[in-house]
Amino acid sequence: MNTRLLQIATMILVVSSLFSCKTDNDYGQEIVTLNVSLGGEEYDEQDVTFGGQSNTNSRSSNRSNSNISTAVQMQEIPLENGFYISAEVTAEPAIYRPSPAKSSSGGNRAAVVVNPIQRAISFRLAAYNSAGNFVQAKVYTIAANGTVTPADGAAMQLPNGQYTFIAYSYNTNTAPTENLTGTTVSNFTIANAPVANGFMLFNSGLITVSSQATVNLNVILRHLTSPMQVVIDATATNGYLITSVGTTTLGNTRGTATVNLSTGTITNFGGSTAARTMSYPSTAAAAQWASNVAYFSNNTTAGTLSIASLIVGPLERPTPINFSDISILPGFAYTVRLRLNPEDGFETIGGVEAAFIGGRYWMRRNLGSTVANPDVPNATASIGFRDHIGNYYQWGRITPRGNGSTTANQTGTHWNTREESLTAWNLGSETTPVPAKNTTNDPCPTGWRVPTRAEWNLLVASTTQNQSDNVGTTWTASTTNYATAKVFRSLRDRNVVLTFPSGGVFTPTTVNSTVVGVSQFRGSAGYYWTSLSIAPETAALNAARLVTDQTAVTMGQGNNNKNFAFNVRCIRDTQ
Repeated sequence: MNTRLLQIATMILVVSSLFSCKTDNDYGQEIVTLNVSLGGEEYDEQDVTFGGQSNTNSRSSNRSNSNISTAVQMQEIPLENGFYISAEVTAEPAIYRPSPAKSSSGGNRAAVVVNPIQRAISFRLAAYNSAGNFVQAKVYTIAANGTVTPADGAAMQLPNGQYTFIAYSYNTNTAPTENLTGTTVSNFTIANAPVANGFMLFNSGLITVSSQATVNLNVILRHLTSPMQVVIDATATNGYLITSVGTTTLGNTRGTATVNLSTGTITNFGGSTAARTMSYPSTAAAAQWASNVAYFSNNTTAGTLSIASLIVGPLERPTPINFSDISILPGFAYTVRLRLNPEDGFETIGGVEAAFIGGRYWMRRNLGSTVANPDVPNATASIGFRDHIGNYYQWGRITPRGNGSTTANQTGTHWNTREESLTAWNLGSETTPVPAKNTTNDPCPTGWRVPTRAEWNLLVASTTQNQSDNVGTTWTASTTNYATAKVFRSLRDRNVVLTFPSGGVFTPTTVNSTVVGVSQFRGSAGYYWTSLSIAPETAALNAARLVTDQTAVTMGQGNNNKNFAFNVRCIRDTQ
């Protein structure tokens, strides 16, 4: 008798099984020890599809950061504060067989993915003779490091002959214990199999076991249920990091099923439904978070995914994000990738370069400026942001009172003798009815207008104005200081910015003087008009304005300020 010792080999890639091609009568009834190695787990790749239509808004065709493949069906959910989240499937890196390989249950499958098993589970290996009758079974355990060991410490031994080997696992460290007596290769079914944690199967097909050759059985367990992983991806925000993800659940998985081990099919999912809770092994701040792999047991077009809360950079979503109508087929592995996409971005509208921030289009330049790059000063230090400043306007008037190159005192009529009416720039109101441009006096071009106070406040709330983003360090007032600007950075996409040069003001009078049209505060602050005049009409001497300086952005009103000349940044009249 020639007895070989069991040699355990843990493999990551597929390892060829070497068997003699001779018949079982060639060698008599010698006992052969079977060398069992583990090739890993395998599954078919499949895209997730959704039963409903994608939810899009009017700007879906203009989203510059979405990175969505048109070949993948997906769902979108709009979030507050100018974000939307899309659920799609992307193929995770996987190890493929180098050529179309014969599957465990027969046939060719080109997209078979094989991964190592490195978790503590057990599987049962059953041997059937050439007549298809059950011979014996043995339980093997897989350690967390991938090592395979017979549970009783003794290798499987069989007489020379031809056998079909069927291995199966409930994807847990609990060994299967079904009574296999009377089962055959063509009639091996487990009713009400516990599949809550998944089910994996291997079928070798008929092979020859012979003492004349090395006998290696390389077991690759194929998933009949669905491994699933959730990846949350915030890379489209260009630098904002995920810092917290609430409880993430996948539903609805089932607890039992009928498994036909002869054909490799799984049907009749039953038992109570439950949600599978995902966990995230790494919770350090990062642009992507990937969950653990959970095992989903169902055949459904009504799968669900819920994330209880989400924090990405400055975005805090305290309420659940829910997806429904996910179609999940048994035996396929899914990666559901949730991409957080900002609405904000740059666009050109009718030849005008604009930034879409917080649901509004803003010109990227001050009115009157035509510089090529609105965010970068001229390389000549003495010029800097001079040509970015654009024109200065008194409130309610259409004629400019100077520009960035103007340093001398300005002259002209009505510097100090008249304040325009409440509706000089806005015939409507701040919000309801919508602001209505007064085309007689509003200096912005067709399709654009002076923003309301509410719209300025929305821009401030939709951006950061960090001192670290300031351009220039010399924030001192001088008629020739063109070195500084305040940067408003989108809360949703760090690459989307609006730059506001510190142009100062032209004042109707200086302190204790009757001189008019004097330039003040240039280089130390920027002043920007709103379309809001402060009522009542009889006291309409003041208008709301935004002030930017080195450390802050402030909305307010000056004292008798309508005759001051400030800069204007136009907003799109129809969003």
